[in-house]
Amino acid sequence: DSGIYFPSVKKDPGKYLMRCSESVKDWLRKLKNAGKVLLLITSSHSDYCRLLCEHILG
Repeated sequence: DSGIYFPSVKKDPGKYLMRCSESVKDWLRKLKNAGKVLLLITSSHSDYCRLLCEHILG
């Protein structure tokens, strides 16, 4: 929680992030249900990545 950016995004993610469309979420579900392995590769800190995924994907 250091700096300015991450605490600001954490406090009000809707101000900085756009939620993923239902069509994209449906597509990801179809891939998973078809047995595909879905993964996210990032160099971001795990707390930041979790915050983004939870807000964007729900």
